[in-house]
Amino acid sequence: MAGGGYDSDLNLNNVKLLGDFPIEHSLGGHGIADSQEANKYTVTLTPPITQYRTGMPLNVIFNITNEDSATLNVNNKGEVIIKKIVEDTLVNLSSKDLVVGKVYLLVYDGQFFQLANHVTPPLIVFPIASETVMGMIEIATQAEVNEGVDNQRAVTPQKLAQYVADKVTGLWEDKGLIDCSLNPNYPAGQKGDAYTASIAGKIGGPGGTDVQVRDVIYCRADNLGGNELTTGASWNVIQGNLVQATTALAGIARIATQAEVTSGLDDTKFITPLKLITFLNSRTKMRTQIRFQSDSLPESEVLSAGAAEYHFGIIPVTGIPAGSTIRQASLSWEGYIRNLDVNNPNSFDSGNFAMQRDGSPFSNYLNVTTKLQLGPGQITFFRYVEDDVKNLTIGNGTYLTKFTNLSALGSSIAIAGHWTLEIDYETP
Repeated sequence: MAGGGYDSDLNLNNVKLLGDFPIEHSLGGHGIADSQEANKYTVTLTPPITQYRTGMPLNVIFNITNEDSATLNVNNKGEVIIKKIVEDTLVNLSSKDLVVGKVYLLVYDGQFFQLANHVTPPLIVFPIASETVMGMIEIATQAEVNEGVDNQRAVTPQKLAQYVADKVTGLWEDKGLIDCSLNPNYPAGQKGDAYTASIAGKIGGPGGTDVQVRDVIYCRADNLGGNELTTGASWNVIQGNLVQATTALAGIARIATQAEVTSGLDDTKFITPLKLITFLNSRTKMRTQIRFQSDSLPESEVLSAGAAEYHFGIIPVTGIPAGSTIRQASLSWEGYIRNLDVNNPNSFDSGNFAMQRDGSPFSNYLNVTTKLQLGPGQITFFRYVEDDVKNLTIGNGTYLTKFTNLSALGSSIAIAGHWTLEIDYETP
């Protein structure tokens, strides 16, 4: 059973009272409250009170923490609700308003016990703050702010301002206009200084860098100023003009139209990937060169008797796809004519020495119209080329070439050689 006493060293049993001086009007009682039932507390004072009196104070220690609204019964004088003051209003206790071991001052107001030393709001233990949980957080040091690695501490405005102040050194600072018409040297500058050219010319002296109107001259390293040779490495020129781009000057240019790309005549506009692939797709015809060669003609004798047509060099032409366009074709003969009589010279009777394709002459072939003289045993080499026979070479076929109207006087001659047909064609 919990007990208690009074805050006085006066023994009232030794005092003879001459009026209404109830014991509960003394300085007040103190005791340890007991609880036989949840949130219902009892306390026993010795000597006991006879009744609850308005203004009666009690200092009470509770041995069990409350979980809800609570009452106190002193010396079995009845349960009295304990109230607390919240924003000037008496309200019932909340859970854990009464904790074990703490001394609470209760004052009877005629209806309730008021908790006179209640602390509002109660102490709250916060968790450590994170990106998803509100809670307590530590202020970062300046070193932690500058390092920028810690993600658990807070940055104050002062430390943020100090960090930014350290970083803005060297950033762009507009220093105004600079007239470059007289080719001035670079001015003394600190990293981040920027000048805008107001009149075109050079910067860094007569041997400096060309600048146009609105070009920006930007300082990239602290320097004392000077010409291009001594100081140019500390400055950059950022072009800001809108002149037409050329092969020598950076500037603006328009995207070429598809027609301009296809024509290939404009040299002032640029091509986009789309227009380039469109142009290439329109030009995807394949150019192919194919070569046909006749079997080599071994040395053969042309008799001296009368005129003769000597046929040789059958060339089979295959593999040209249907619908192809022949862009170029040429036919050539390489070989020799030799006098078989080592003692007597001979010549062609009429000097008529011609070459034909299937009996039809080639317009560009060399025709020998004068007598061809061959000394005894003499060998004469020939190479005749028809540079363009595309109009006569159409598709697949077999081509027969021959010497015509050969006639020899006095002695026979020998001929040897081969024909070559080269065709360059284009497929869709």
